[in-house]
Amino acid sequence: MTCAAKLRKIPYEIFLRRLQGEQFSTTEATECFFAVTKLFQSRDPVLRRMVYLAIKDLSKISEDVIIVTSSLTKDMTGKEDMYRGPAIRALCTITDNTMMQVKSVSCARLRFDDKPSSYSSFNRLRFP
Repeated sequence: MTCAAKLRKIPYEIFLRRLQGEQFSTTEATECFFAVTKLFQSRDPVLRRMVYLAIKDLSKISEDVIIVTSSLTKDMTGKEDMYRGPAIRALCTITDNTMMQVKSVSCARLRFDDKPSSYSSFNRLRFP
C-alpha cells in the first residue's frame, strides 16, 4: 500500500464517523480540520479531493477555518486544472460575506476561464 493510500484513510474515517452520526466537539473538529489541511502537501489527486471534502465538512463546526484560504486560493489560481473547481467550492463553503473582497479579487479571472469546472464553480460563489 502506498503512502498516499494510507493517508486517504484519514479523511475517509472522518467522513465515515460523521455519516454514522458521530458528533464532533468544536475542539475535535478543529484539530481534525488542521490535521487534514496538512495533507495539502500531497500531489495525489484522490487524496487531494478528499482533503477538499473534509475541509468543507469540518469547516461547519471548526474554529479558525479562515486560515486555509491561502492554500485554497493558491489551488484556485494555480496551473493544475483538476484542483481549481474543488478549491473554489471549498472556498465558497468556508467564507462569508466579510471575505467578499478577497473572493472577488481572486476569482475575477475565473469568470472567463475556458474550463467548465472552473466556470461552474465560479457561478456558485455568493456575491451580495
